[in-house]
Amino acid sequence: MFRNFLVIGYLSALLFLGVRGYLLEDTRFAWGMFRNQINYTVSYSWETESGERIQYKSGDELKRGEPRMVSSRRSHRTRYGIGAVRDWTYSYLKYLWEEHRPEDAVSLEAVIEYRINKGDELISETYRYPPRRESR
Repeated sequence: MFRNFLVIGYLSALLFLGVRGYLLEDTRFAWGMFRNQINYTVSYSWETESGERIQYKSGDELKRGEPRMVSSRRSHRTRYGIGAVRDWTYSYLKYLWEEHRPEDAVSLEAVIEYRINKGDELISETYRYPPRRESR
């Protein structure tokens, strides 16, 4: 009886991770990991109170492991899907905002430029931290 529950639990976990990976376009724990390769670059800039944009180059703070994947110093490749890149980038934005923010900064922006496989068109996405609130 216990073995039946164990098998059902295992199969349920596999199904859940597959559906999660498909919906979030993040195959770190899902089935489609080797289907596509994401080629991407990330650039960062601080926006100051005066409206000036200051380019930010990532540095020594990236020695913590995973964030090397969001370095602005070179282009990257991953098989985890664009959802993983979005998650890494947003986590890094939050970290920079909390730990390395200049005094006059009002926001931090990241621009991800990527191709799904080498022959596909270039796609650009912009993320901002903290997120701007919509005024009504």
